Amino acid sequence: MSNKEINFNKVNLLADSKSILDHLSIDPSTIKYIKPRWKRTQYRAIVNWLTKYQAYENASNLEKVKGLSEAFYTFCNVEEWTKAVRIVAYRL
Repeated sequence: MSNKEINFNKVNLLADSKSILDHLSIDPSTIKYIKPRWKRTQYRAIVNWLTKYQAYENASNLEKVKGLSEAFYTFCNVEEWTKAVRIVAYRL
């Protein structure tokens, strides 16, 4: 491989989780105040997908963005359409 070629398996597709949460205007410390409880649980799942999910180094690009896709799905479940669109439009 020449110096100008990029090994896409080594490229990190996502920004750090704090940047993604800021982009979505989510402060994890305020989730405990979300009512009703089922919605709070969904938001906790979103934060966990965005902050704790780590794909294996040799995983496919689809697997590397799984946290974003799961967050999108969960935003749709709680009918947070604006945030769901912001996930889809997030620049990798």
